[in-house]
Amino acid sequence: MKCYYSKPRDWFCGVGCALKSVLVIFGLALGQALGQAQPVKVGEVSDDFEITNRETGEPLKLSDYEGHVVVLDFFAWWCGPCRTSSPDVEKNIAQYFHDRDGNEHGVPVTVIGINIEEDSPDRTDQFVTDSGMELVADDFDSVAWNMLNERSAIPLFAIINGVEGNEDYKQWEVVYKKTGYEGADKFRSVINKIKPGFTKPAILKKLDDQSVPSGGTAVFEVQVDDESSLIYQWKFNGELILGATGPKFLKTGVTSKDQGVYSVIITNEYNLSAEDSAELLILDSAPSILIQPMDLTVEAGNYAKIFANAIGSKPLTYQWFLNDDPIRGETEDVLSFSNVWIENVGDIWVEIENDFGKVISNKVELKLTETMDISYNDALDTEDMIFLSSPNFKWNYQTKENSDGEDALVMTGLPDWDGNLNYATLKTLVNGPGNLEFNVKIDGDLQIFRAFIGQGSVWDKDFITITDTSIDWNEYNIEIPDGSHIVTFMFLQGPKNGGNDSTLWLDAVNFTPEDQTNSEIKLVLSEVRNGKLILNFNAASGIKYKLERSENLIEWKLYRELKPEQAEATIEVPMATDGFGQFYRLKSE
Repeated sequence: MKCYYSKPRDWFCGVGCALKSVLVIFGLALGQALGQAQPVKVGEVSDDFEITNRETGEPLKLSDYEGHVVVLDFFAWWCGPCRTSSPDVEKNIAQYFHDRDGNEHGVPVTVIGINIEEDSPDRTDQFVTDSGMELVADDFDSVAWNMLNERSAIPLFAIINGVEGNEDYKQWEVVYKKTGYEGADKFRSVINKIKPGFTKPAILKKLDDQSVPSGGTAVFEVQVDDESSLIYQWKFNGELILGATGPKFLKTGVTSKDQGVYSVIITNEYNLSAEDSAELLILDSAPSILIQPMDLTVEAGNYAKIFANAIGSKPLTYQWFLNDDPIRGETEDVLSFSNVWIENVGDIWVEIENDFGKVISNKVELKLTETMDISYNDALDTEDMIFLSSPNFKWNYQTKENSDGEDALVMTGLPDWDGNLNYATLKTLVNGPGNLEFNVKIDGDLQIFRAFIGQGSVWDKDFITITDTSIDWNEYNIEIPDGSHIVTFMFLQGPKNGGNDSTLWLDAVNFTPEDQTNSEIKLVLSEVRNGKLILNFNAASGIKYKLERSENLIEWKLYRELKPEQAEATIEVPMATDGFGQFYRLKSE
């Protein structure tokens, strides 16, 4: 029994189930006809791949498990057979070999559950919990999946030899691959065939970072345990140092140009290598940049991070710039934007300074994948909003169909559903609180339209979601909470099966801010009288306020609750006599 790698949706019920199989088979044939890379077969060596550790969000590579037997378990929460196979693999393979410190030959065994379903993450979390899986990675870009998948079905298992120097298998050779679970006994028999190989040199004493004054001498020395013949090669900031081929490296008469990262690669006669590195800091030196920032392109509303790595006498101070202007508060080695929008894009660089000098990084560019078109404002009847559209599908200005007798935006002609998510988006930024109104018309039987705040998927059901329904012009609204928020309009074409395109019209987008009367409450010290502080604030009738006190601006305690009837309220508090700080703040319901 197998679950085809296509998301189970209402489009695939009834006759759609047969259609799903046809779509998958057609997709494979087309991919092969176009000359796409073929999956790795048993007996072939797998390339390295990078996916995402689901728990930490950090990159996870196949090469991270060098020296291990690696078992890959491809699963999705909606796969019925996976619900029995994944728990068994975790218990009778992962835990079994962990309790025995590896296979029969002492080779470590690592099981990686690879989730291929991006939607409904809460269901995936429940699947992982129910299965007891310890190590899970997300493969939303199908990197590992495309490398090993041959039948477009799960559960799919692969066993890979990560041992170098093994007599029977090449390193990273796929020694077993199967769609469907053949049981723990089969897996154990395959895993126990893999023997240890040659080992890389073992570093006994690692390199130490060096802090040396100008004109001094830096000494780097590494100690290695390996009975075979060894070759050493030293590098500076990744570049070979000619003639530096011994276990010790000396740098005399150092200057600021010599500070950076020194590394050594030790290779034994089996061509296995170990590497170590350390930094050289010149005590009275200006900063120098080891790692320059890099260009970055992200989707609007996503998280962006740009960093630079520098060395020099401490302390180092950082100041990031955007389009010639310093970015307020961005004074660390990492520049981050949590909700990227049009005002965050442009040329970016960092200025790094200490007591001995200053260095300026290369300029890099932060870009958005979306594009801006001012004609959208006319079509949507708004002047104060900015709209960004997805790069692959253009929204078109037109006057034939609209809700106000003037004009509107239209989206049509999207690719037919084939298991891939090819959807159009239109995004705008609004500052709440307030109410966003818009008019929508949809023509078609198989499509999805969504309008939502923040991050979301086409499969979610919150905010505004219209599925597989034609509607005439209708007005919708979304309540926008306090703060800056990106609203996304999203449209996905269902399977047309040779029929007509579905079409979406969008018109009359309007944001109305909420009345902010009395939204800013100012607490003012008006006078000091008879050992007391007289505090005033502008109150709203019927609202309860909490006056809180702190001695350090970190820990706050409730001092008094107030519910004044008048607009101008007065509070008397005693002056502190214990020598500690005295701070007050006011909070309303």
